[in-house]
Amino acid sequence: MALLTIHLLGTFRLLDGDRPLTTRHTPRLQALLAYLLLHRAAPVPRARLAVLFWPDTTDAQARTNLRNLLHALREALPPGDYLLADTQTIGWNPAAALRLDVADFEAACAAADPAGLQAAVAHYSGDLLPELYDDWVAAERDRLRALLADALQRLAARLEADGRHAEALTAAHRLLRLDPLHEEATVRLMRLNALAGDRAGVRRAYESLASVLRLEVGVEPAADTTAAYHHWLSAAPAPRRPAAARAALPLPADTLFGREPDVAAVAALVARHRLVTLTGYGGVGKTRLALAAAAAAQSDHFADGACWVDLAPLIAADAVIPAAVAALNAPEQAGRAPSVNLVDFLAARRLLLVLDNCEHVLVGAAALIEAVRRDCPGVHVLATSRVRLRLPGEHVYMVEPLALPGVAGGEWRVAGGEEQGAGGGLRVAGVVWGASAVAAVRENPSVQLFVDRAAAVWPTFALTPANAPAVAHICRRLEGIPLAIELAAGRVRLLSTRHIAERLDSAFDLLAAGPTQPRQHRTLRGVLDWSYDLLSADEKTVLRRLAVFAGSFSLAAAESVAGGDPLPPGATLELLAGLIDHSLVAGEEGDDERRYRLHEMTRQYALEQLAAAGEREVVMARLLAYVAALARRARDELRGEQQAVWLRRLDAKTATIEVALEWGSRAADDVAAADTLRVVAELYFYWTLRGRQPYATRLTERALAAAAGRDLPPDAPAQAHVTAAALSIIHTDPTAAADHLAAALADPAALDDAYTAVAHHVRGLVAYIARDHAAAEAIWRAALDATQTDWCRATLLDDLGNVYMRLDQPERALAVFQEERAIAARIGDRISRFYALTNLGIVLGRLGDPAPARAYAAEAVALARQMDSARLIAYALRNQARLALAGGDAPTAYRLLREATALAWEIRNRDLTLSALEQLALAAERLRPDARAVMLFAAVAAARESFRLPPHPADEAATTAARARLAAALPPAAFARAWDEGQRLDWVEVVALAEEE
Repeated sequence: MALLTIHLLGTFRLLDGDRPLTTRHTPRLQALLAYLLLHRAAPVPRARLAVLFWPDTTDAQARTNLRNLLHALREALPPGDYLLADTQTIGWNPAAALRLDVADFEAACAAADPAGLQAAVAHYSGDLLPELYDDWVAAERDRLRALLADALQRLAARLEADGRHAEALTAAHRLLRLDPLHEEATVRLMRLNALAGDRAGVRRAYESLASVLRLEVGVEPAADTTAAYHHWLSAAPAPRRPAAARAALPLPADTLFGREPDVAAVAALVARHRLVTLTGYGGVGKTRLALAAAAAAQSDHFADGACWVDLAPLIAADAVIPAAVAALNAPEQAGRAPSVNLVDFLAARRLLLVLDNCEHVLVGAAALIEAVRRDCPGVHVLATSRVRLRLPGEHVYMVEPLALPGVAGGEWRVAGGEEQGAGGGLRVAGVVWGASAVAAVRENPSVQLFVDRAAAVWPTFALTPANAPAVAHICRRLEGIPLAIELAAGRVRLLSTRHIAERLDSAFDLLAAGPTQPRQHRTLRGVLDWSYDLLSADEKTVLRRLAVFAGSFSLAAAESVAGGDPLPPGATLELLAGLIDHSLVAGEEGDDERRYRLHEMTRQYALEQLAAAGEREVVMARLLAYVAALARRARDELRGEQQAVWLRRLDAKTATIEVALEWGSRAADDVAAADTLRVVAELYFYWTLRGRQPYATRLTERALAAAAGRDLPPDAPAQAHVTAAALSIIHTDPTAAADHLAAALADPAALDDAYTAVAHHVRGLVAYIARDHAAAEAIWRAALDATQTDWCRATLLDDLGNVYMRLDQPERALAVFQEERAIAARIGDRISRFYALTNLGIVLGRLGDPAPARAYAAEAVALARQMDSARLIAYALRNQARLALAGGDAPTAYRLLREATALAWEIRNRDLTLSALEQLALAAERLRPDARAVMLFAAVAAARESFRLPPHPADEAATTAARARLAAALPPAAFARAWDEGQRLDWVEVVALAEEE
């Protein structure tokens, strides 16, 4: 198990080994975790925590809040027994492996040597949880600051005594930042500045202390301090005038964020190679990186420094060499060509020549580079260009966008769209996100750049809990492109971050700079106009057609959607290569094929060009047809040996599929409407495996509504009605399922063999839920006899096995589950194999054969984890727990059911959540027959009554018996009180209750 590392000093962070844990960390969650860690010597009474955290609420509400918060804390931590909780106390498990920065800091403060004290100071990366303002946090924060002040005071003294004055100065400065009223530290700082010959530093130290004392205390510095000031001011030698520096590269006007590895890599490349080209998307920061790398390389490798030549203003290629001559201030001789003058000037020099913005004058830049490489052996060239120079010996360095901020609490989606982030949180810029995102994003370079540039135009701007989600959203939406982020930050003068985030759909109008910027960087539109104008007509056609792909795409997809008139046959590959050379399309490695993508801003721009060319509807129809063909193949592949491959393929294409379906559900064209219905039907298995049933339901309903009244091929709406019926069953709505089935089966010829079988599978489930087991058996038996599709036969066999179990016929169930398993093995259907394994475990357990039952159950859990399906994992864990419970292993059952409940609730599967909770209540009663077990049973009973979901007969009998034992074990009043409280719990509260140990 990886070591859990927790940072409470400065930026709050949780790491599982080297992997950051980005679960939503609310201020309350941080506070609870910190309190338990700082009081880890003994368990903390729940009553104390409830009063401490919620002093202004009722005791019952405070305890409910604490249960919910404890549940959230367990979700934030990696799997493991880190917390020990019972009905009275909560504590940190002293046996759990942990590295805590506060503990490391406190231990290091005990050192007496400089190295140990420096380690202590290094551990203190910031104040304790600076975003929290609770009184107990403030007291702990002050205690740790006092420890730091003492360590800094001792460190400065030891370093000064050892003659390490520069390091002592650093320690004294940090101590005074921590405590500006510390007169002893001020005296030391004056003395060290004087010894360094810095009279101005002596004066600054004293005047700073005097100013703070007058402002905060209303007194003057002590007489001894003032005397020391006059002594050290007169003792310090006068400063020497520094030597004038040689002018070289232009000084950067701003800070460079997140490019340290790039600067080092490029500096090393230009030291080794004669020609290095930085290429990448317009606005990605090639110029700024080139200047930083040149500055880093020139002192060690180029005795004559570095020179920057800006080629952006040039129009003609033959102006490149004269521009270089002017930038170098090389002497010109009448009658000689500029190239000769340039070569003569550079021939004996060791110099780095930086040629910036070569893409529009490639011929001229190439001529200059070839002349220099041929006749000037000491000159190296660092070029920036949106297009590769394609010269011999060229080393290309792709400049990538800045790293993007993570998303606390899971990925967000635009509010009003198809899905929301799980749980509540701050709603900013149309997104749902956890309120404490500041600590998670503060160190991200994209965010740092935004904050820095925003503060330049609005000096009071800072990252806060209120604006951090919007800032992170902006940086992610702009894909870490520095120019776009800078332009967005410049709008802080006029708009809040929330309004900037909301307006990013019209980014080209929003993101504009003033006239002092270079022409090609004044607006985001200008950046893209500049690149677009460099393309051939055919390259422009392919680029604008590729814009319909929302995510990555394959070559086959590009040829299918972006090819065709007026492009010559087979031209797409070479045109795509050209777009990659122009840094407008990026390539990336997929699992089984090379994939490509457009940066989002390029995509928006190209969509505008697509609409302007009048091609949007035609190309979107091609995209939908491509997606329909993909979905047709995916339906059967997902039930065969290639399931894992096809899951990855569909994962990579999800965003594009959604774009195609969004257009198709609104298109006036009947062909598009029919294709949309077919796609939502064919992808049913994909969406359910990925836990996206709510999205699939909304999309199916929308597509059916859009198709109403149209004269469509009958197969399309019939297939969609079958899918809608299956989804209704998942959402425990058998009435809606029956209505959709009636529509689907109105014309039996409209459905192929597989869809007919699935329709009857759902029909049988409607009867099964109504407890008409004989009808369900008859429906499924008839469908099994009729279908020729193997995976459908496996599904129907599984149905029959379950009804036989309900009818208390385990031998018949065993036979059909074994047949299902054989079919699944033959065709490679992992879904059917999973259900067969799970049910074989259940039936063998019923038949009193526990060893193979447990083996089947464990194999089912492993297979579900391979498929990475939350629904299947939860289902398998629940059944594995049933076997553990039947074998008397309540602790194992409880552990498995906690995970099953969390997963089932995560995907909002009500039936599975209830079933797991019911089993959890049974395990809780076995472990500790107390009020908490009563509350769990009561909550499940209330939910089953509300949703009209009857329990399994075997579970019902076990539940009745357990409740009777609890009623006998507890005083009647205590049982009634716990039952009443459990019945009033909402979903979040009951899941939080389940998380408690």
